[in-house]
Amino acid sequence: MENDYLARLPDDLRAFVMDIEREAEIDIKVAVDGSRAGRRPGEPDPLACDIDEDGATILIPRADYFPDGSVLHELLHINRFLVEQVPQINVCEAHWSPQLETVFGQLDNNLEHLVIVPEELRRRPARRDRWVSVIDRTLNEIRSGKLQQADRDFLGIYTLAFIDHVLNDPALRERSESILDGLGLRDRAVVFRDAIIPALASKEATTRICVEQFRLVEDPICFDYLDPRSSSRRQTGIK
Repeated sequence: MENDYLARLPDDLRAFVMDIEREAEIDIKVAVDGSRAGRRPGEPDPLACDIDEDGATILIPRADYFPDGSVLHELLHINRFLVEQVPQINVCEAHWSPQLETVFGQLDNNLEHLVIVPEELRRRPARRDRWVSVIDRTLNEIRSGKLQQADRDFLGIYTLAFIDHVLNDPALRERSESILDGLGLRDRAVVFRDAIIPALASKEATTRICVEQFRLVEDPICFDYLDPRSSSRRQTGIK
């Protein structure tokens, strides 16, 4: 990582950056993506990261915005894929389309959050308020009736698992259960939660649970295993 950005981080995150770079044999880059600024009025601008077999880039909305809690979140993503070599959910090459890439990217991100956000909160407990706000907004979106049914149902079912596994917040759980009851989804959400949480050690297992629970077509779904040490990507089907 460039020294200018590395110097802005506290000691523990500087050490984390250097550990990732050493283990993965990469140089984590930072790039400004102006489209990330002002995405949600009244909320902090989100960071993101691009990860492939050649390395990782943290995307920031402007050059002077590098909050360490958000950086930690992106570093945890990078560590999972490039050091621990957890697979990414992707579209099999023969079935690629931009729509499927978006859908599977969102699914991958949601499953990753069940693993990395608990670690994020262990290292930065103050980030809990940020995630409570995210889930509160998500529940409002589900209740608004503006989402397509498939998106609404997935978010409703997934959010209960996130609340119970990550936040253990009684008020959010009560709101979530009330919304699920109104949509007739509470039983499905409980089944999903009880299946997904014990399986979190295996990305392959959690993906298969999603295929089952949400009746996804298997053929387009592949796992990408990234190895930056050899700049290689291995893709396998879910079957």
